[in-house]
Amino acid sequence: MKEKRFGLFVLEVLAVVAVLCGVVAFCDARGIFNPDDTNNHIAKKWHYLYQYASQGKPVDILVIGNSHAYTGLVPKHIKKTLGQNCFLLAAPGSTMDDCRYMLEEALTLFTPKLVVLETYPIYDYDQKRLPEQNLSDQFTSFAARRNFGIKLKSSLRLFRLDDVPFAWSSTLRNHGLIFDDPLLLDRNIHHPGGMRYDPNEDYDGKYSRFTSGLTENTLRRYRTEGAPVDGSAVVPGKYAVKATGKMVDMCHAKGIPVMFLTIPMYREHVSAADRWHENLVPVIAKLPWLDLQDPQYYALFGPDSFEDTYNANQHLSNVGALKATDVLEQYIDYLRISGYIKL
Repeated sequence: MKEKRFGLFVLEVLAVVAVLCGVVAFCDARGIFNPDDTNNHIAKKWHYLYQYASQGKPVDILVIGNSHAYTGLVPKHIKKTLGQNCFLLAAPGSTMDDCRYMLEEALTLFTPKLVVLETYPIYDYDQKRLPEQNLSDQFTSFAARRNFGIKLKSSLRLFRLDDVPFAWSSTLRNHGLIFDDPLLLDRNIHHPGGMRYDPNEDYDGKYSRFTSGLTENTLRRYRTEGAPVDGSAVVPGKYAVKATGKMVDMCHAKGIPVMFLTIPMYREHVSAADRWHENLVPVIAKLPWLDLQDPQYYALFGPDSFEDTYNANQHLSNVGALKATDVLEQYIDYLRISGYIKL
């Protein structure tokens, strides 16, 4: 009798679990607990990248990185100058491990003529112990990717075991919408499926955000407080080194040339930039590297080229992005003339 009651109890527990899993799966599929995605440009990037593939439109130059990349370059200018389609596949707060899987999925869709790896994600981090904001960014980037097999393979490499369910389920991540934003929840219920994109938009991953440069107040802080970033302290950790090597190997296995790109911050924003460069040299090895943080480019990028912030993470303004793009175009043309790439 006891065994029978225990068996019934187990069945009841399994039934409850099955119902809960079904509810979560239904809510995920309908997007009921999706966050406000009107400004989710990571999901937008993947949408249009897959649209490129479905339309047979090539990606000739693929840039992989974080927010420095998608605010720091202008793909349409590259298209106009070099005649090559360029796409910025990048996510905020992205680590090189995240970049690795972004690249792997992108290479299932395209074989670019050149892959550009932005260097800002190469630092000392613990992928399984990311700070709260970085973990949230990692969830967002993971959720935007579409290749089920690559997502499944990357789950336990990007997240701790107890974070994996949250990575896969928007319902688990955002169930607080019930109390925090009932209006958004109501919108999701009545408009399931998430954001609708314009099928005629020619989106290339660029996110224009900073329309003005450094103010006198911020410039004064540099003079009185010094640089907020110590370049000598930026040392590549084991996760970043391994992921970078995997990305290079992945490209070379497909015959795709690779170059590295450092999007700059203001010259007075970073101290010991030469030490930062030296710390990255062993990781980049002998591959081509355009380091725009090098002093030779300081005169090109004035105060109007940068986001007005004294925080450690500083981006290029739209003015600076055009200048960085111009130098990158010249460098890519040099690689073409030298025979490293074929455009």
